[in-house]
Amino acid sequence: MKAICPAWVPFMLLAAVIITAGTAKVVFEVTLSPRMVAVKRGGSVWLNCSSTRNSTEVVLETSLPKGKEERGPGWMSTELQDITKQTSFVHCYQTCEGESKNASATILTYDPPEHVFMKLEKSSSSQNIHQTYNLTCRVIKITPVRNLSVILMKGAKRVHSCKLQNYAESGTKSFNITHAIALRPHDHGQEATCQVTLDLNAEEPVLIATSSKLELKTPETHRGVIAAISAISMLATVLLGIFIYLVLARGSTQL
Repeated sequence: MKAICPAWVPFMLLAAVIITAGTAKVVFEVTLSPRMVAVKRGGSVWLNCSSTRNSTEVVLETSLPKGKEERGPGWMSTELQDITKQTSFVHCYQTCEGESKNASATILTYDPPEHVFMKLEKSSSSQNIHQTYNLTCRVIKITPVRNLSVILMKGAKRVHSCKLQNYAESGTKSFNITHAIALRPHDHGQEATCQVTLDLNAEEPVLIATSSKLELKTPETHRGVIAAISAISMLATVLLGIFIYLVLARGSTQL
Protein backbone atom coordinates (compact mmCIF):
# COMPACT_ATOMS: atom_id res chain seq x y z
CA MET A 1 0.00 0.00 0.00
CA LYS A 2 1.40 3.43 -0.94
CA ALA A 3 1.88 5.92 1.93
CA ILE A 4 -0.10 9.10 1.41
CA CYS A 5 1.60 12.34 2.43
CA PRO A 6 -0.85 14.80 4.01
CA ALA A 7 -1.34 17.95 1.96
CA TRP A 8 -0.22 20.21 4.82
CA VAL A 9 3.27 18.63 5.22
CA PRO A 10 5.01 20.52 2.35
CA PHE A 11 3.65 23.81 3.71
CA MET A 12 4.98 23.01 7.20
CA LEU A 13 8.44 22.19 5.80
CA LEU A 14 8.50 25.42 3.80
CA ALA A 15 7.47 27.41 6.86
CA ALA A 16 10.25 25.78 8.91
CA VAL A 17 12.83 26.69 6.27
CA ILE A 18 11.62 30.30 6.19
CA ILE A 19 11.65 30.59 9.99
CA THR A 20 15.14 29.06 10.21
CA ALA A 21 16.46 31.39 7.53
CA GLY A 22 14.90 34.36 9.27
CA THR A 23 16.46 33.56 12.66
CA ALA A 24 19.95 32.52 11.42
CA LYS A 25 22.73 34.77 12.76
CA VAL A 26 24.88 36.77 10.39
CA VAL A 27 28.49 35.62 10.67
CA PHE A 28 31.13 38.37 10.44
CA GLU A 29 34.12 39.72 12.38
CA VAL A 30 35.30 43.25 13.17
CA THR A 31 38.95 44.08 13.86
CA LEU A 32 40.75 47.25 14.95
CA SER A 33 44.49 47.53 14.46
CA PRO A 34 46.87 48.09 16.01
CA ARG A 35 45.19 46.80 19.17
CA MET A 36 47.75 48.57 21.37
CA VAL A 37 50.09 51.37 20.37
CA ALA A 38 52.39 53.87 22.10
CA VAL A 39 52.60 57.48 20.93
CA LYS A 40 54.76 60.38 22.03
CA ARG A 41 52.59 62.73 24.08
CA GLY A 42 50.81 65.20 21.78
CA GLY A 43 51.44 63.04 18.72
CA SER A 44 49.12 61.27 16.30
CA VAL A 45 48.46 57.73 15.06
CA TRP A 46 46.43 55.95 12.36
CA LEU A 47 44.01 53.16 13.32
CA ASN A 48 42.35 50.81 10.85
CA CYS A 49 38.87 49.36 11.45
CA SER A 50 37.71 46.58 9.13
CA SER A 51 35.04 43.92 8.81
CA THR A 52 34.70 40.64 6.96
CA ARG A 53 31.31 41.89 5.75
CA ASN A 54 31.45 44.93 3.48
CA SER A 55 27.74 45.47 2.89
CA THR A 56 27.46 48.02 5.72
CA GLU A 57 29.82 50.71 7.03
CA VAL A 58 32.06 50.35 10.06
CA VAL A 59 32.02 53.09 12.71
CA LEU A 60 34.92 54.27 14.87
CA GLU A 61 34.17 55.91 18.22
CA THR A 62 36.65 57.83 20.38
CA SER A 63 36.92 60.99 22.43
CA LEU A 64 40.21 61.85 20.71
CA PRO A 65 40.34 64.51 17.97
CA LYS A 66 40.09 63.03 14.49
CA GLY A 67 42.15 64.12 11.52
CA LYS A 68 42.25 62.62 8.04
CA GLU A 69 40.05 59.67 7.15
CA GLU A 70 40.04 57.06 4.41
CA ARG A 71 37.18 54.67 3.74
CA GLY A 72 36.26 51.71 1.55
CA PRO A 73 33.77 48.80 1.53
CA GLY A 74 33.87 47.30 5.02
CA TRP A 75 36.87 49.33 6.29
CA MET A 76 38.01 52.76 7.38
CA SER A 77 41.31 54.29 8.49
CA THR A 78 41.30 57.28 10.80
CA GLU A 79 44.05 59.57 12.02
CA LEU A 80 43.76 60.42 15.72
CA GLN A 81 45.54 63.63 16.72
CA ASP A 82 46.79 65.55 19.75
CA ILE A 83 46.87 62.50 22.02
CA THR A 84 47.75 63.69 25.53
CA LYS A 85 46.06 61.30 27.97
CA GLN A 86 48.29 58.58 29.40
CA THR A 87 45.74 55.93 28.33
CA SER A 88 42.98 56.30 25.72
CA PHE A 89 40.49 53.77 24.34
CA VAL A 90 39.08 53.52 20.81
CA HIS A 91 36.11 51.40 19.72
CA CYS A 92 35.08 50.17 16.30
CA TYR A 93 31.75 48.51 15.56
CA GLN A 94 29.44 47.38 12.79
CA THR A 95 25.76 46.42 12.83
CA CYS A 96 24.49 44.07 10.15
CA GLU A 97 20.93 42.67 10.01
CA GLY A 98 20.42 43.30 13.71
CA GLU A 99 23.72 41.68 14.74
CA SER A 100 26.46 43.93 16.19
CA LYS A 101 30.17 43.25 16.51
CA ASN A 102 32.87 45.49 17.96
CA ALA A 103 36.62 45.69 18.61
CA SER A 104 38.73 47.89 20.88
CA ALA A 105 42.21 49.39 20.89
CA THR A 106 44.34 51.05 23.59
CA ILE A 107 46.63 54.04 23.00
CA LEU A 108 49.40 54.80 25.50
CA THR A 109 51.40 58.01 25.58
CA TYR A 110 54.94 58.55 26.79
CA ASP A 111 57.33 61.41 27.39
CA PRO A 112 60.81 60.51 26.14
CA PRO A 113 63.65 61.01 28.63
CA GLU A 114 65.47 64.32 28.75
CA HIS A 115 68.77 62.45 28.61
CA VAL A 116 70.15 58.91 28.55
CA PHE A 117 73.86 58.34 29.11
CA MET A 118 76.32 55.59 30.00
CA LYS A 119 79.15 55.49 32.50
CA LEU A 120 81.74 52.89 33.44
CA GLU A 121 83.28 52.62 36.90
CA LYS A 122 85.54 50.15 38.66
CA SER A 123 83.74 47.92 41.13
CA SER A 124 86.82 48.08 43.41
CA SER A 125 90.28 49.64 43.59
CA SER A 126 91.98 46.39 42.60
CA GLN A 127 94.40 46.39 39.65
CA ASN A 128 93.71 42.75 38.84
CA ILE A 129 93.56 42.03 35.12
CA HIS A 130 90.23 40.29 35.75
CA GLN A 131 88.82 43.39 37.48
CA THR A 132 85.03 43.85 37.07
CA TYR A 133 83.40 47.16 36.16
CA ASN A 134 79.96 48.61 36.76
CA LEU A 135 78.31 49.58 33.48
CA THR A 136 75.48 52.01 34.29
CA CYS A 137 72.68 53.44 32.17
CA ARG A 138 71.29 56.68 33.61
CA VAL A 139 67.78 57.66 32.42
CA ILE A 140 66.70 61.23 33.23
CA LYS A 141 63.02 62.18 33.55
CA ILE A 142 60.84 59.74 31.61
CA THR A 143 57.09 58.97 31.72
CA PRO A 144 55.79 56.35 32.28
CA VAL A 145 58.30 54.04 33.99
CA ARG A 146 55.96 51.06 34.22
CA ASN A 147 56.41 48.57 31.32
CA LEU A 148 59.77 50.02 30.31
CA SER A 149 62.72 47.82 29.40
CA VAL A 150 66.33 48.96 29.58
CA ILE A 151 68.88 47.05 27.48
CA LEU A 152 72.65 47.39 27.93
CA MET A 153 74.73 46.62 24.84
CA LYS A 154 78.46 46.03 24.41
CA GLY A 155 79.12 46.33 20.72
CA ALA A 156 76.39 44.28 19.04
CA LYS A 157 76.01 41.99 22.05
CA ARG A 158 73.27 42.38 24.65
CA VAL A 159 74.91 42.06 28.07
CA HIS A 160 71.93 42.87 30.31
CA SER A 161 68.22 43.74 30.16
CA CYS A 162 65.88 44.91 32.90
CA LYS A 163 62.07 45.04 32.73
CA LEU A 164 60.19 47.53 34.93
CA GLN A 165 56.69 46.11 34.47
CA ASN A 166 56.08 45.93 38.25
CA TYR A 167 57.08 49.54 38.92
CA ALA A 168 54.12 50.89 40.91
CA GLU A 169 54.88 54.62 41.13
CA SER A 170 53.44 56.97 38.52
CA GLY A 171 54.69 60.26 37.13
CA THR A 172 58.03 61.36 35.74
CA LYS A 173 61.02 59.49 37.15
CA SER A 174 64.80 59.18 36.82
CA PHE A 175 66.66 55.94 37.51
CA ASN A 176 69.86 53.94 37.05
CA ILE A 177 70.32 50.43 35.71
CA THR A 178 73.73 48.93 36.59
CA HIS A 179 75.34 45.68 35.51
CA ALA A 180 78.79 44.28 36.36
CA ILE A 181 80.94 43.36 33.37
CA ALA A 182 84.49 42.06 32.95
CA LEU A 183 86.67 43.95 30.49
CA ARG A 184 89.12 41.86 28.53
CA PRO A 185 91.97 43.19 26.38
CA HIS A 186 89.95 42.62 23.19
CA ASP A 187 87.14 44.84 24.56
CA HIS A 188 89.32 47.93 24.20
CA GLY A 189 87.71 50.34 21.74
CA GLN A 190 84.28 48.68 21.73
CA GLU A 191 81.23 50.88 22.25
CA ALA A 192 78.58 50.48 24.94
CA THR A 193 75.04 51.79 24.49
CA CYS A 194 71.73 51.74 26.32
CA GLN A 195 68.30 51.32 24.73
CA VAL A 196 65.01 52.24 26.42
CA THR A 197 61.87 50.54 25.07
CA LEU A 198 58.19 50.46 26.03
CA ASP A 199 56.75 46.94 26.01
CA LEU A 200 53.21 46.52 24.66
CA ASN A 201 52.22 42.98 25.57
CA ALA A 202 52.47 40.81 22.44
CA GLU A 203 53.13 43.82 20.20
CA GLU A 204 56.60 44.89 19.16
CA PRO A 205 58.41 47.01 21.79
CA VAL A 206 58.57 50.72 20.99
CA LEU A 207 62.09 52.17 21.01
CA ILE A 208 61.85 55.40 23.01
CA ALA A 209 65.48 56.44 23.36
CA THR A 210 69.08 55.35 22.80
CA SER A 211 72.05 56.68 24.75
CA SER A 212 75.12 58.20 23.20
CA LYS A 213 77.95 55.72 22.65
CA LEU A 214 80.51 55.10 25.38
CA GLU A 215 83.91 53.90 24.19
CA LEU A 216 85.29 51.20 26.45
CA LYS A 217 88.91 51.61 27.43
CA THR A 218 90.82 48.82 29.12
CA PRO A 219 93.63 49.68 31.58
CA GLU A 220 97.22 50.12 30.43
CA THR A 221 98.08 46.74 31.97
CA HIS A 222 95.49 45.09 29.72
CA ARG A 223 96.89 46.80 26.64
CA GLY A 224 100.38 45.78 27.75
CA VAL A 225 99.20 42.19 27.76
CA ILE A 226 97.94 42.59 24.20
CA ALA A 227 101.25 44.12 23.09
CA ALA A 228 103.21 41.32 24.78
CA ILE A 229 101.08 38.61 23.21
CA SER A 230 101.41 40.24 19.78
CA ALA A 231 105.20 40.52 20.17
CA ILE A 232 105.54 36.90 21.28
CA SER A 233 103.35 35.74 18.41
CA MET A 234 105.40 37.71 15.88
CA LEU A 235 108.69 36.42 17.32
CA ALA A 236 107.43 32.84 17.21
CA THR A 237 106.43 33.31 13.56
CA VAL A 238 109.88 34.68 12.68
CA LEU A 239 111.69 31.87 14.51
CA LEU A 240 109.51 29.26 12.83
CA GLY A 241 110.31 30.76 9.45
CA ILE A 242 114.05 30.70 10.16
CA PHE A 243 113.83 27.10 11.34
CA ILE A 244 111.99 25.99 8.20
CA TYR A 245 114.51 27.85 6.02
CA LEU A 246 117.47 26.15 7.73
CA VAL A 247 115.89 22.70 7.42
CA LEU A 248 115.22 23.24 3.72
CA ALA A 249 118.73 24.65 3.14
CA ARG A 250 120.35 21.72 4.93
CA GLY A 251 118.30 19.25 2.90
CA SER A 252 119.33 20.85 -0.39
CA THR A 253 123.00 20.81 0.67
CA GLN A 254 122.92 17.11 1.42
CA LEU A 255 121.49 16.46 -2.01
